[in-house]
Amino acid sequence: MSDVSLGKTLRLKVGKAWELKTGPLFLAILLQVLILAGTGFVVVLAPRLRSEPEFVAKKTIYLPQRELEHRAAIAELRQFSTPPAMLSRLRTSALLPDGLPQIPELPVSEASVWGSEMSPILGESLLGQSGLLNGLTNINLEVSRFSILGISDETKRLVIAFDISRSVVDNMAKSGMDILRVRDETVKAVESLSANSLFGLIQFSRKYDLFSEYLAPATKGNKEAALEWLRTEFKTTGNSGRNWVQKNPNGIQSVLEAAFAFNPDVLLLISDGSFQRNHAEKSYQNVPWDELAKDLENFQENLPEKARIHFIGFGMKEDNARAMRELVHRYKGRFKSF
Repeated sequence: MSDVSLGKTLRLKVGKAWELKTGPLFLAILLQVLILAGTGFVVVLAPRLRSEPEFVAKKTIYLPQRELEHRAAIAELRQFSTPPAMLSRLRTSALLPDGLPQIPELPVSEASVWGSEMSPILGESLLGQSGLLNGLTNINLEVSRFSILGISDETKRLVIAFDISRSVVDNMAKSGMDILRVRDETVKAVESLSANSLFGLIQFSRKYDLFSEYLAPATKGNKEAALEWLRTEFKTTGNSGRNWVQKNPNGIQSVLEAAFAFNPDVLLLISDGSFQRNHAEKSYQNVPWDELAKDLENFQENLPEKARIHFIGFGMKEDNARAMRELVHRYKGRFKSF
């Protein structure tokens, strides 16, 4: 082969190889150019071609049916609620006299709401009869100190029950003491109480008599009423009054029931410790000590706090003294015997 033909052959091969290499390159460049052009159109040119958003509302607004009915009702109400026509004021001054008539003269008389036999009752008494006094005074009760025949204590609600039966009168006389000593000592105890404490008094044999149906505040007026009651009603003969309270059975158990109904915090009992009763089934019998102790426990259970029980005895028998001392100590009280 000649040199000329060999050179042509080499050129042809070189040209074909170059075409194979440059063709894909130009296609890749062209594809990138097209992608860039499309991206520029979408990002830059396309948003500028869109118009700016506008908010447009139609002139006609349709209200819901209920709104229309409401407005129609208001318009109708206004139509019927027009202010009334002004009326001229009526004048009646010409019908009245120039002055008031004279007050007629009334007869003058002195009257009192209290009868001649009734002493004035304090406001505390009225509250007590209505059952409100004890509930009110519980809030501001004060402690008072008292002393009777050597037994002293502090109390807010004191009940003194003294036995005036024939046996007590006789036993006190044997011990060289008069029954009036019990009354005088009770007077001193009542006078020593402060006005914001409460007290009650009971005299008894088998029946009993109360100074008051409720615990009375130890005010000046109530103290004076208690002293008058002790002066006029205190029994020294050993006999009970006809109008005294008598229950069935009577005796010490009914007296204690009445005393604990006052809700005392201190109960002072003065007696000789010989307790009898009349019963519907038996006309006369001694009160059993175990039965009395059981009744006392039942009475105490009904109180907010158990009451202290003190006892002062006169001429007591040994077995009665032993049983009463045990009861008193059970309720943190003191026992004293003459």
